[in-house]
Amino acid sequence: MEALRAHKLISEVSLWLTTHAQATKFVRIAELRALQKTGSEFTNKIKKISTKIQLPEFNDLRLQLSNRLDDIKKALNEAMERASKLWETKLTSIDDVEILQNEVDELFSVFEGCGKDVDDLQIMRRALRLYTEAYRQLDNDRLTSNDFSLLADNLKSELIEVISEEESPWEPSETIDNFKKIIEMNRDKKSLKWVNSLEREIAMLQLQIYQL
Repeated sequence: MEALRAHKLISEVSLWLTTHAQATKFVRIAELRALQKTGSEFTNKIKKISTKIQLPEFNDLRLQLSNRLDDIKKALNEAMERASKLWETKLTSIDDVEILQNEVDELFSVFEGCGKDVDDLQIMRRALRLYTEAYRQLDNDRLTSNDFSLLADNLKSELIEVISEEESPWEPSETIDNFKKIIEMNRDKKSLKWVNSLEREIAMLQLQIYQL
């Protein structure tokens, strides 16, 4: 009887190892947690049945299970670390927003089925969309300096009201100030470029008049 159970367990573990050989290649947290639980249960079953019957296959399966569980643990830790790093990020430009949007979208698939984590990512995704729209409004060359500053203040107030109710890594006042700073730098560069271009045209015109 024990021999039959042992061989059945060996078949089940071998099939499980083969079926899920690529599980850590495309990380899905919910799936990996389930596999981690099953792998641990198999390990305990082999340990228990080994006290009643010894088979040479057990040693190899123990090693394979240990390696597979190590791989799963590593993949889980790396995914959790990726998600945790989002809380350390700052938004200083539209490039930062786009990079983080891609990261959040990727993590959505990684954490699919993990309620609280998906809720946090949904809040981040919504915040990034709001910041994208805020940047788009600020990055308007037709705004006067006064209108630009007024719009920045209004966006701060609006975003504080909306985002502050949710737990987001990016504080509205700091983020809008960062956007304002880089957009002002770009506006100054464009103004300087326009002035230099105008001065060159005037100089060329003066030269033409002088040559007449």
